[in-house]
Amino acid sequence: MNAIEKLVNKLGIYNQARFSALPNALVEMLTSKTAKNIAYYKSFLPPVVAGSRPLIFDVGANKGNKTRAFLDMGYKVVCVDPELKSLETLKYRYGNNKNVTIVNKGVSDKVGKLTLHIQDYRSGYNTLSDKWVDALQDSEHNRWNKKLDFIASYEVETTTLDNLIKEFGDPLYVKIDVEGHELAVIKGLTRPVPYLSFEANLPEFVEESKAIVEHLIRLSPEVTFTMTDNDVRMSDEWMNAASMMAFLNNAEERVVEVIARTTV
Repeated sequence: MNAIEKLVNKLGIYNQARFSALPNALVEMLTSKTAKNIAYYKSFLPPVVAGSRPLIFDVGANKGNKTRAFLDMGYKVVCVDPELKSLETLKYRYGNNKNVTIVNKGVSDKVGKLTLHIQDYRSGYNTLSDKWVDALQDSEHNRWNKKLDFIASYEVETTTLDNLIKEFGDPLYVKIDVEGHELAVIKGLTRPVPYLSFEANLPEFVEESKAIVEHLIRLSPEVTFTMTDNDVRMSDEWMNAASMMAFLNNAEERVVEVIARTTV
């Protein structure tokens, strides 16, 4: 988080300073963030049929930047995030949007409560994973060679992907970005969905990422995979589970997004 974001956070005006019409338009003009996100998702999701609004689960929605792309593409979105400041931003941006449902919970393998660790407000490092906290605080061995401290922690309610499907319907795509808690999220899914993606932090979570692949195979042996680096497809090909496992075992990249496609 840069110095300006820290200041507006401290002043309590983050949402107005970043996401009101004029500053948001300026950021979009300078970065083309939404356009880049749309191009990325169009690289693997099927086109939206006119008159339909397929459903997407944005698990780990954070500030809702990916949600904006999904809306512009013609989807309905269920935004799920347990962090209170992210909830404020999601409500500010989408609280009156009939195509967005905001769920202020964590997603895990069971309904209950877990501790959310806060590295900073709306930070991409906020996590339900104790293992990820330990990695971020280990300046000797982590990829940044610096200690990333956490400013707070608090208990949050959790739900499961199965429960979200039961409540909101079948998603075309489940986007999962939960900083080391991905395996628990996907264990809470007991039937395949057409498209699903998860972040793999490597090598810290290589075994967890392989366990996710194994779980998805159990749900549907027809599942195929591809992967991206910084929202850019690393290959146009879809690979089988054995090839995906080999990639995870030998990857030189430190973080990739794995995309799973299932015929259902």
